[in-house]
Amino acid sequence: MMATFALFLTTATAHAAAPVDVDVTTPPPPPPPMPTPSPPSGHGCSAFGTTPVGYVCHSGSCPGAGSRCGATLAEPALNLSGGCRFASGASVASMQACAAAAAAACAAQPGCGSFALDPSWHGGTPMVKLFASEGTDLIDNAGWSTWVNEVPPPPPTPPTPPTPPTPPPAILYPARRACRPGPPAQARVLVIGDSVSLGQMGSLAQYLAAHAAGPSGTPAVTAAHAPYCTDGGALDSKYVMDAAEVMTGAGAGPPWITGDSAPIRYGDGCLNASLLVSATQAPLRYDVISFNFGIHDVDYGGAHDNDAYAEEWVPLPLYEANLREIKRTLQATGAKVVFQSSTPVPYNMTTNGRIVACNAAARAIMAEAPAAAFSDAYGAVVAVCGEPPYNAPHYPNTSNCAIADYNGVHYHAGGWQLLANHTGASLLALLGGEGEAAGEVAALEAAGPVAAAAAAPPPADAIVCNATALFDDALRRVVAGTAQGVVQGHSFDKRPWVLADAAAATEPTSCPANSTCMVTAFSNTGLGCCMGSGANAVPCADHVHCCAEGWTCAPSCKLGRCSCNPPAAAQQQR
Repeated sequence: MMATFALFLTTATAHAAAPVDVDVTTPPPPPPPMPTPSPPSGHGCSAFGTTPVGYVCHSGSCPGAGSRCGATLAEPALNLSGGCRFASGASVASMQACAAAAAAACAAQPGCGSFALDPSWHGGTPMVKLFASEGTDLIDNAGWSTWVNEVPPPPPTPPTPPTPPTPPPAILYPARRACRPGPPAQARVLVIGDSVSLGQMGSLAQYLAAHAAGPSGTPAVTAAHAPYCTDGGALDSKYVMDAAEVMTGAGAGPPWITGDSAPIRYGDGCLNASLLVSATQAPLRYDVISFNFGIHDVDYGGAHDNDAYAEEWVPLPLYEANLREIKRTLQATGAKVVFQSSTPVPYNMTTNGRIVACNAAARAIMAEAPAAAFSDAYGAVVAVCGEPPYNAPHYPNTSNCAIADYNGVHYHAGGWQLLANHTGASLLALLGGEGEAAGEVAALEAAGPVAAAAAAPPPADAIVCNATALFDDALRRVVAGTAQGVVQGHSFDKRPWVLADAAAATEPTSCPANSTCMVTAFSNTGLGCCMGSGANAVPCADHVHCCAEGWTCAPSCKLGRCSCNPPAAAQQQR
């Protein structure tokens, strides 16, 4: 049996050699051992003259275990005679062709890690011997000479420099939303809600006047809306939640929870601070409070997907927690409480599914002790328009409902009247019994239990807002390019808010102690209160948001999304 003296060639090196015409087949099983022939005269390494580039001449025997001969892989050796000439007097080019053929043979043989060439095997036929790797399975040979591809070991791989630590993601500090004021005067009924409740207030006043006239013909039941504003009204359920924490450093900020993709502010503090008191902070007392949250909570305009109103998104578990707290707070005033279910989002079945889930949660929460009434405004609309989708451009061949806007959540005159009638009936039922919803309510007097509270003064520590100074400052900032002169409302509240118009139509406004008066877009008084950020909060350029003293508003602030940047010193400490 013949073997070779071989140093290792990696497979990658073998592949690098250019293949030549070589008969490389899967070797047959090894034949019986053969006597070792003596190498023909003149066939030693020295007979070939110049050493082929990349090869070394070795002669003699493999010294055995511990050498670099390699473990046997292929028996017998592969014949290279078809592709090169390896004999006495062969040119260096011919020997290089043999070397390339050997490399190709190794590359074609699975498991080959090194190889050797020898002209003396089998009567001078140039052969290649393949080896798997260095090891202890060595074969002792004598009296032969070979050309061996001798590849120096690769240089050690330099250590990979340590990957610098990934900087922590930027902390998002959601800005607070200014609280729009409460109603300017006392009424028997308070309606808290978004633009859907705002839209029906005129029709609701007519309904109450027609169905609840006092003995003198004056309305026995009056209704006010909170907040006292246009656009989205009370927005989402987080807007009214208490916000006691004050931003005092880089690690502090408005209370928020982790949402699907970004922190979600927990509360803006507007319920007790503004919605349940007058615009001047005078205490008010109501016989009935009707409230709704839902359409802004469920991302009615796709905000959860396109970031239009990202701060309004409220996951269902948080919506349920908020609703329980709002119900508790409203009942603590002594008023009877009714929840008006959210109306359909007929153009998007995913979003409408969220509405249905929120309504179901609200019904269950209102039934919890102490119970509050539940009024199904959703059902009132569906009774006329049918179940969604309708008025929906993305759902072909669906119906249209004449009382509702096309591709929207608002209504035409007939729709507002429908909702006002439904809301009014639920209010009258709570005020004096089920029979009053159907006809005159002569027993209801204009002077009810709220009369004494109506004249109560604001608390002594209330902050009276200086409208002139605040609007002068806002107008100067507009000229300087650091404030907006026009603010676009929500997508279905098409009327923009214009700073100059608001400055010319202000009404008296006050804020609670330790809060900040600020020009507030869409407020009917022109002003509002920044809660939870102290008495020197920073109004943002959008006239919607505010940050704590020493902090700055992000340049990208707009209706629906805004964040606060910590003071520079606090940022460096992080």
